[in-house]
Amino acid sequence: MDLLDSMLRRNPELPRVAARLHRERVIPPDTYVLDLDAVRANARVLRTAFSRHGLEAYYEPKQFGRCPAVCEAIVEAGFEAAIALDIEEAAALDANGFRVGHIGHLGQPAAGDVDWVVRVAPEVVTVYSLERAAELGAAAVRAGRVQAILLRPLGAEDIARDLVGGGTPESELLDVAEAVDATPGLRLEGITSYPVVRYDLRERRWVVTPNMRTLERARAALEDRGLSLGQVNAAGNCCASSAELVASCGATHVEPGHAFVGSTTGHFFEDLEEVPALAWVSEVAYEVGENAYAFGHGLVANHTIGFWNAVMYDALLAVCGPDPETIADQRIWADPPEFVRSDPSSYMYLRLRPRLGPRPRVGDSVVLGVRTQIYRSNSGRLAVVDGISSGAPALVGLYDRTGREVQALDYPQTQRAEVGT
Repeated sequence: MDLLDSMLRRNPELPRVAARLHRERVIPPDTYVLDLDAVRANARVLRTAFSRHGLEAYYEPKQFGRCPAVCEAIVEAGFEAAIALDIEEAAALDANGFRVGHIGHLGQPAAGDVDWVVRVAPEVVTVYSLERAAELGAAAVRAGRVQAILLRPLGAEDIARDLVGGGTPESELLDVAEAVDATPGLRLEGITSYPVVRYDLRERRWVVTPNMRTLERARAALEDRGLSLGQVNAAGNCCASSAELVASCGATHVEPGHAFVGSTTGHFFEDLEEVPALAWVSEVAYEVGENAYAFGHGLVANHTIGFWNAVMYDALLAVCGPDPETIADQRIWADPPEFVRSDPSSYMYLRLRPRLGPRPRVGDSVVLGVRTQIYRSNSGRLAVVDGISSGAPALVGLYDRTGREVQALDYPQTQRAEVGT
């Protein structure tokens, strides 16, 4: 199954709206289009599932570019605070008035950031070393407060150890934890890791990774040492269908992100409760031989369905054509960008293969459903559309990867424009 295939079945109006926005020159090509109604529905599903299993949650907005319109919808559904992957995300959220609950996982605060981090007053900050902890503790003392800390234990068999940040080796965890808890200005609150669950492609179900087992061992060891933990943060692939599993392993907190737009790794293979809510639309720029090429500088599409799975994409499903009402019937293949092996800054065009359907022509609209990370997009834009489910879609705004509202060049009608029918 492909995310676009799922979208065409479960949210078929979204790709049509995306193509319509492009055809009417309301948005530029190379733009992500988000269905705000679908995000609201997904957020309600997630809030219900997490509450049922006693889980608290920090929402992760990097997948949809830290967009304030989307964050607001998620907060209205009951998610009070966000996880900030890095300082840029924390600053974007704070500037737009959203509460930041967790900083430092996966991007550590630098020495020059710690006073600002303490002023933001997140519930927890993850640190990987005593040196980082000492800097943060000194900042907390200067601010006259105590900052709660999470540690990230690293087990010998943990996956993605080097790809997504470091942590504290499991053999050193107890000594580091006691030292952190004794540091003026700090209090040890708990532990975290990522990713703690993955989708097993053979069994078609969620399973825990070695990282979750590391958290379980770490929690037991810390509590045996007399250190009580208020938080066991189990990040990665958090959705309604994985909530029971992580809760059964002792997790207290999760960090959903892709689930809000229906694009966890499991959504590639099953129709999970969350529906696809994010499409990418572009325009055929030119043709060479049998192939056509669409503008794609802002496209970030994982070339796997998660780097902890072994399945690689040979092609992405796309729809392409000049008519938004029939575009879903014009299916072709597209070559995915080569992440993480290539430099995304050099990726300018998306190659389209006509073998599956009619030949794309210059000017045609192209729509994909992808597992994306908009915060990594060089020039991509996010168009937020409200009212799709009621048949009255309207553009809320056009945003960059940090959530700032922007105007598209030569597209002055991007301010809350209604989408034609």
